Amino acid sequence: MSAREPSVLIRPRQDQDLPALAKLLEVIQPLEGYPKSRPESLENFVRDERVIGAWVVEEQGVVVGHALIKEQLVGGIDDIVHRHTGWPKDRLAAVSRVFVSPETRGKGYARQLLRHCVQEARRRDLLPYLDVDTQTPAPRALYASEGWQSLEITTVTFPSGVTLELDVLVLPEA
Repeated sequence: MSAREPSVLIRPRQDQDLPALAKLLEVIQPLEGYPKSRPESLENFVRDERVIGAWVVEEQGVVVGHALIKEQLVGGIDDIVHRHTGWPKDRLAAVSRVFVSPETRGKGYARQLLRHCVQEARRRDLLPYLDVDTQTPAPRALYASEGWQSLEITTVTFPSGVTLELDVLVLPEA
């Protein structure tokens, strides 16, 4: 590593990371609209009770990004993946809560986190999938550049009342 390259680490998320991640989302949400509706607790949004594994990216000791894999997404997304791929729902891993600080955009951290989630899902013999708002060009471009393929576009209404058109994507087996 050269003296100019920042010290970067992807590591398992810990409970003590949650306040920093919530603060990061406080910055991201008004700029990018993610999450679309503000949950009562950003820490609980990041924590998510169905987590299989969660990771953060640190730059020089500061948490600047997050991603996780979990058992399922809301709105029957796992049903769509099962119907298109034939994979049993208990062998699916939803990649979710992928975000990085605006200041670190362009450094490849979201891509590294995404790849880490895929590697972990495959290590556990799970099929990685995700959904993405059809109105968000940057994440869609990232996923396309990594080989993710669209299965179906669906409309989902979340418990908060927010309705989104989501593209359901799967990463074909290597």
